[in-house]
Amino acid sequence: MKVKNQLRVPLPPKEAWNLNDVPRVARCAPGAELLGCNPDGSYLGTVAVRLGPVALTFKGTVSYKEVDETNVRVIAEAIGNETRAHGTARANVVFTLLT
Repeated sequence: MKVKNQLRVPLPPKEAWNLNDVPRVARCAPGAELLGCNPDGSYLGTVAVRLGPVALTFKGTVSYKEVDETNVRVIAEAIGNETRAHGTARANVVFTLLT
């Protein structure tokens, strides 16, 4: 499944390009809660999602795989397990700042 989302940030591009700040970025994701930082630089957290009538909560990690300051782009990988069932999820996320 591919999900695309855009939002306007009322800041100059140099101020908005602070995607390396995971706690700050996590607050922008609906249903996400940051629980802590792991020694390897990845972050532990949960994300709650709804798929139609089904509500799911995943607990897992997110890590930045690539930070490209020249092209103002970050690639992140999130991996998690559903907290009540046996499901798993993996997401590759690309953040890009368009000026």
